[in-house]
Amino acid sequence: MNYLILFLLLITASVVRLWNLGGPSFFQDELALLLHQSFSFSEIIEFSCVWGFHPPLYYFYLKAWSAVGGISEWNSRLSSILPSLLLCVTPYFYRRVLPFHYAYFSLMLVFSFPIIFWSQVVDPYALGLLFFLNATFLVWKLLQDEQDKIWPLITLSALCFYTHYAAGLAIFLLIGIFWLISFFNKSILLSRKLFKIEVIFGLICLPWFLASQSLRAMPLGKNMYFWNEASEQLKQLQEVITFLFSGSSYLVAVFGICVLLIILKARKKALWVEWGLIATILVFIGVLFARSLNYNSALIPRFFIWLTPLIYLVILLSVKESVVKLTAVVLSFLVLEGISPTQMHFESKQDIRGAMKGLTCSPQPILIVFNPLWFDPYAKHLSDCPPVHIFSGKCSNPEKLLADLPSHSASFFLWLDCSALSDYIQKLQRPPGELKSFDGAFIFYKK
Repeated sequence: MNYLILFLLLITASVVRLWNLGGPSFFQDELALLLHQSFSFSEIIEFSCVWGFHPPLYYFYLKAWSAVGGISEWNSRLSSILPSLLLCVTPYFYRRVLPFHYAYFSLMLVFSFPIIFWSQVVDPYALGLLFFLNATFLVWKLLQDEQDKIWPLITLSALCFYTHYAAGLAIFLLIGIFWLISFFNKSILLSRKLFKIEVIFGLICLPWFLASQSLRAMPLGKNMYFWNEASEQLKQLQEVITFLFSGSSYLVAVFGICVLLIILKARKKALWVEWGLIATILVFIGVLFARSLNYNSALIPRFFIWLTPLIYLVILLSVKESVVKLTAVVLSFLVLEGISPTQMHFESKQDIRGAMKGLTCSPQPILIVFNPLWFDPYAKHLSDCPPVHIFSGKCSNPEKLLADLPSHSASFFLWLDCSALSDYIQKLQRPPGELKSFDGAFIFYKK
């Protein structure tokens, strides 16, 4: 029966994740990651250390994946689909830890909109979430069996950190909170083990923390000078809540009721697992919110994706005694996920192919200058919009290039290095045309 359930879970998860996977073209973050994975191993480490927003492990994973299957919207995004599918069946391997049937939790992971969304893009969130959930279960397992080995948990915690900094922070806080709980409960052996895990984990991360300029500069936030945008912290926090609960206020209400049930039950017996999960959620949000108060940082909703499985566990643990209540809660969750808005304002994927086709059909000559994050595969998407002219190389003489811009109905130029031309256009007091910004690219219309 378990194998049949696992098969159905994998089939369902595959359908909802693979649907139209290769349809939308790459957006800028995906292109940046695909560009950086093409570096050598030493260059990836140097880039991650000096500038990159992510530690190097995901780049290595993406590099190996691209070497096997190549780069395309479909294949590159499969690198996130695989860990997301494994995530959905992870509860099965820890079914003896869970006080309820693992299928309830797996169903919530299968249909979770935040998890589905970030498993359909080239980004480290699906892989980091897989490591984080396994590490969470190992902590839970250690709470039940103090004789359990600690090195698998240390290994997974290190993988969390070197996949995504926020995932490393989340598991560090979770282990620390359960250490505090065990310490005040006078569970000497357990508290010693958790403290040892925390210290070793910290020592494993310390060399990279000391060496990485980018991690120390903005480990938890968003550099506002880079993105050139800002909003109020409370509005950002609202976007985070919207993200975690798929844009449904009803799901927020369900979670609130479940927390209230746990508080009422805590009067009769100690619910340390539930309190530990709730405390991890609140402390993680508090830490990132405090970091966002810095003048050049903000909250990024996807940095909180690690909290989604913890939220689902809290919901299920609040009604774990009754199969009827568990079934009702999960069915309500599935219904609310199904009617939740699918186009969420805080994150969006852009179909660059359609936008570029519209631009190249302009009646005026057009020059599109791309920054180094955009590369040659997009040339094929313009093949049905002649005439298209591809120019790859450095622009040593921007004045001559602009003067020689052909008078075709549309011309498309792709640069590997466009800094000289973009700087020149920016310095012009009156550009001979209209200058616009198009998601990381400069668009110049010649009149």
